[in-house]
Amino acid sequence: MLKQNPDAAKRLGAISGHLKGITVGVAGNRDEGIQPVSEICGLGLAYWNRLRGTSSLPNVSQFDPLDIVKLLPHVVFLEVIDGGTDFRYRVIGEHVLEFFSANYTGMLMSENPRIEPEGHLITRLRRSVDLRRPIHDPVEYIGPHRDFKKNDDIILPFADDDGQVKRLLVFVEFINKA
Repeated sequence: MLKQNPDAAKRLGAISGHLKGITVGVAGNRDEGIQPVSEICGLGLAYWNRLRGTSSLPNVSQFDPLDIVKLLPHVVFLEVIDGGTDFRYRVIGEHVLEFFSANYTGMLMSENPRIEPEGHLITRLRRSVDLRRPIHDPVEYIGPHRDFKKNDDIILPFADDDGQVKRLLVFVEFINKA
């Protein structure tokens, strides 16, 4: 069962009426053991599951930002470089940018001085590429609001026409520490 985040609920308003074909919650999804804390990440996983249907991965061409307009502020869309040796920031949502120390859009992660080359974040991204499955194992938030925020995130892989993981769609929700 997903825990409802009151801040997210306020921002999203009447969620079910604004997201095309996505059911709130992840009960009964095909990714047993993945239970995001935030509604944002649960909706992101439900969207990914809807896109992939009976396939192991959705094709990147299936991704349509218009399907998830209300979730876009919580998105980081990454290009996978050389099978996961690096990642390029393609899109960073407005909500996520509020908690970053800079706008890294267009940059490689290896160019980001705040990212450890073999740290937990890069390891999780590579694991999603290698295993070809969602990863839900949030990292500790280290941005400018670390005194009062934690985060929940989920990494969702997308394949190209050749079946190679070429993009990662990451949903991020920053949550007040309890």
